[in-house]
Amino acid sequence: MPNATNTDDPNTKSSSSPNFLFSIFATLLVVFIMKLYYDKIFVPRIQARKAAKEMEMRELQKENDNEDESHSLIPADP
Repeated sequence: MPNATNTDDPNTKSSSSPNFLFSIFATLLVVFIMKLYYDKIFVPRIQARKAAKEMEMRELQKENDNEDESHSLIPADP
């Protein structure tokens, strides 16, 4: 007859519960670290790329405006 207080059985709730809780904790820790990494590394890179692209578009627009003014048939105000 099996012993009712056998703690060596891996299928008992008491021995699998700490492993389960540890896996949840480890998963949450990894997700938290990944979020910090994303916020500190990728977000500034994306914002920097977007700002550089906007600056380049403004410079091109200024160059196009200057070319349009210089080639215009209507003379500029004296």
